[in-house]
Amino acid sequence: MLDRDADLTTFQRKKSSRSLESKASIHTFFLRDDVSRMTTGRKQTITVRKKKMQKRLLSDTLKNLHRKFASENSDNVSYCLFCACRPFWVVAPTDADRATCQCKTHENLQFMADTLYSHGIVVSKNIEEMVDRTVCATEMKACAYGDCVECRLTTHPTLKSATEEIVQVVQWSTERTDVPDAITLFKKLKRLESTVELFFVSEEEVEAKTEVPALTPIKGTMRMHQVISILPGHIKYRDISCFCQRQDGPLDCACFDLKVATVNGVP
Repeated sequence: MLDRDADLTTFQRKKSSRSLESKASIHTFFLRDDVSRMTTGRKQTITVRKKKMQKRLLSDTLKNLHRKFASENSDNVSYCLFCACRPFWVVAPTDADRATCQCKTHENLQFMADTLYSHGIVVSKNIEEMVDRTVCATEMKACAYGDCVECRLTTHPTLKSATEEIVQVVQWSTERTDVPDAITLFKKLKRLESTVELFFVSEEEVEAKTEVPALTPIKGTMRMHQVISILPGHIKYRDISCFCQRQDGPLDCACFDLKVATVNGVP
């Protein structure tokens, strides 16, 4: 009985260690630059349990990333465990996050694949699977850039022949609008879902502000050790500090050659 308990305990420890290794590998996988990209906004952060992290945006869906992880690792990790081990600051991009050309291009390709799949034209809507059926090798640069002699003219196999049917496809596009002045740009930016707080200052408001006049230079500024200011525009200073009147009030005694200066331009 003791030997059985010892063997059982050893087996459970090995299983627990393997589970921790799988979780660590999933965590590292999500933080890779080809899986997620870091945001640059100062307010694009996520805080959970007092831990503040910079937000990272996923480059693909969780199902496709799970397939990619399974192809690179021998561990049989379920989809539920894969999603549960995702770091909390790695999230799917929202509409406001799709401002980059790379994200729009990827989404547009996926929209086209979804449309072809919904009409029964292709057998799969997964982009990676469609690429595998089109090129010789996905890891070859010549195949990826259309320079391969064998697969540059290859097309994806379809389940239906070509017809004159019109198909509607949803696409992300960039809105191009003329911006005649600064106030128009400000209003358009305010309508966007941006985390950056915007302010507009007109030329009239800038001109209405009076320019602060230059301050009067005071000789021996670098040697000042104690400065006393009781009235606006008037300072008293000395090269050596004195605290003999600390209990009585202002430290404006005449000790250590106290000097007085008037600063012009102070409101």
